[in-house]
Amino acid sequence: MDGGRINTLLNMRQLIGVDHAVQEAFRYLLMDHDLFHRDGDDYLVPPPSSQLWERLPTPSSRYLCRREAKRFYALDDEDIGSKKCESLNRESDLES
Repeated sequence: MDGGRINTLLNMRQLIGVDHAVQEAFRYLLMDHDLFHRDGDDYLVPPPSSQLWERLPTPSSRYLCRREAKRFYALDDEDIGSKKCESLNRESDLES
């Protein structure tokens, strides 16, 4: 999971490009999310619905970062769901 977080953040940085103002806004956005994230949110990657994305100065950077966050949270949900299924399968195997 940590690799997924790092990969997502690096993808976001690459997608928003070399514009210093956008990179700076992204950096502050991540720091604020780390300090004030809600229960259930990932501690490094803000959810796609987070209002923090509005701090990015360009519509394209907001769209791209939200898209990457959406992918990250979708993978997280799939991973959690598959782990629950694996756990249930193991429990039923033990009962048999």
